[in-house]
Amino acid sequence: MSRIIAGRGRGRRLKAPRGLATRPTGGRVRQTLFDILAPEMPGCRFLDAFAGSGAVGLEALSRGAARVVLVDTSRPAVEAIQENARALEGDGGEVQVFRQDARTAAAALADRGRQFDVVYLDPPYASGTDLY
Repeated sequence: MSRIIAGRGRGRRLKAPRGLATRPTGGRVRQTLFDILAPEMPGCRFLDAFAGSGAVGLEALSRGAARVVLVDTSRPAVEAIQENARALEGDGGEVQVFRQDARTAAAALADRGRQFDVVYLDPPYASGTDLY
C-alpha cells in the first residue's frame, strides 16, 4: 500500500485497485519526481493522464498544487482515486476525476480552455499507447 510522501497529506494511505491492471508508481520514483518538480508545485495545475490509484496527482495536491485532474479508463482505478481524493479533502486544492481515455480527456479539457503547468504521463506497459 502506498502513502503520500510529503506535504499536507503526508503519511496518508492510498488504496489501489486489486489485480495487476494497475501498476502504482513507487515511492522512490514519486520522491525523485517531486524533488525535481518542487519549485513548480505551489499553486500549479497538474494533470495525471493515466492516474491508476491517483498517487502521483494526489502527491502533487499534498505538496501545494491548486488543481489536480486525474484521468483513467478503469472503473476500479477511478473508484480507488475517488476514495483516495476524499481522504485528502480539506487539505487544500481542487481534485477532478474523469473515467476516460487519456487522449479523449486531453482533447475535452483543451476544448474547455483548461491548461496545465505539469502533465504527467505514465501509461501501462501493455497499453500500446502511442503518445507521439
